[in-house]
Amino acid sequence: MRTVNLSLTFLFLIFVACGSEEKEFMTPKPGEIVLDVNVEKYSLNGMVLGKTEMDISSVDDLLINSIYDEVNRIRKIEQDEAIKKKQLTIYVSNVRCRFDENLSYDVFYKSIATMGFNGYTSIRFVIGSNYRDVYDLILPRRGFEINDTCQQLTTSQRVLDLLSGKKSKEEMLSQRVKAKECQIEHAKKYIDLSLSIESKGDNWVYSVGLNETGLTDGGKTYRFEKDSELWKFIDDVHQRRALKDKEDKDKILLTLRKGLLLKNLVPIIRKLTDYGYKINYAIVGG
Repeated sequence: MRTVNLSLTFLFLIFVACGSEEKEFMTPKPGEIVLDVNVEKYSLNGMVLGKTEMDISSVDDLLINSIYDEVNRIRKIEQDEAIKKKQLTIYVSNVRCRFDENLSYDVFYKSIATMGFNGYTSIRFVIGSNYRDVYDLILPRRGFEINDTCQQLTTSQRVLDLLSGKKSKEEMLSQRVKAKECQIEHAKKYIDLSLSIESKGDNWVYSVGLNETGLTDGGKTYRFEKDSELWKFIDDVHQRRALKDKEDKDKILLTLRKGLLLKNLVPIIRKLTDYGYKINYAIVGG
């Protein structure tokens, strides 16, 4: 009987601890934003803004207007209060989100993209009811491209100048040389590690891309149809001494199709996080 009572006490303590973690994560402090999205509705700082299917799932635009407008309204109130108190206005750069595990990936992506449009660069999020696994996401600042390499910028400018006829052949040649130099420099510094996932019947197909040679044409793609093969390869890449001095050695781009459910994504995020990777997210249609 004593053993049973102790077991019940232990379960009760776990329940209380989980409830405490949820309350702490979901309760916004002054100047904070907490977004909660489930399969039926979504709310911001406890106020329901709309229906998930109608406002997010069925809309092609990455910007969720109701969230964007409500965040701006909160910021305006904070700004007015700061002016009244003669305080410096400080814009909060972080936000917390909870996503139902049965949501599709595009709902997740549109939500974090909207926060990026609002100027937030740091997001902490949980999936489902597990508040112990809190994941971090760093978004690029507005006005900067995700892959803002000098090669891309130089090439874009070169094309624009060519169309407008502003530059001479000598200047154009000089820019081509600079663009090539940028490509070489980028290949030396970055491995551009990426992982994309697609469904194949009841299974998954994984494609891993990286440049392990340091050459401009050294990018390769490896395909795996078994989880064990994928993680064996990722582990090998993570352990390679030759790649440990690369500037993006702890970064990976995760590309997914919009229909994938978040509950299928959780094991991938957890595993990559355990390896120490900072994950950037991308989406493809279909």
